[in-house]
Amino acid sequence: MKLTAKHGLSALGAVIAGALALTGCTSGGSQSSSSGGSQEITVWHYFSDPNQVKVMTDYASLFEKDNPGVKVNDVYVPYDQLDSKLIASAAAKSGPDVVVFNGADADNLALANTLA
Repeated sequence: MKLTAKHGLSALGAVIAGALALTGCTSGGSQSSSSGGSQEITVWHYFSDPNQVKVMTDYASLFEKDNPGVKVNDVYVPYDQLDSKLIASAAAKSGPDVVVFNGADADNLALANTLA
């Protein structure tokens, strides 16, 4: 079977949806005091391609629709800065609720106790 960009985006969407669904099942989201107690989920990603950004936006909208009172905040972090920002934010216990990262970076992030 030949894989196309459409297949890649579909797989990416499934991964993002799964990550958001898992986040919605945990207490990892931060409570917003200004919105009457509604929950906010912060998602860091490194996508700058318009098609990838659209996938992020579409899945955030779907998640918000299925989870009333939850706001998904997609935050773009340049790829070359993502690992260092994740490591620093984990040390400060201030990182995102969900992160989309390159799987090739998993060893570095795990060794720095960033993934939990």
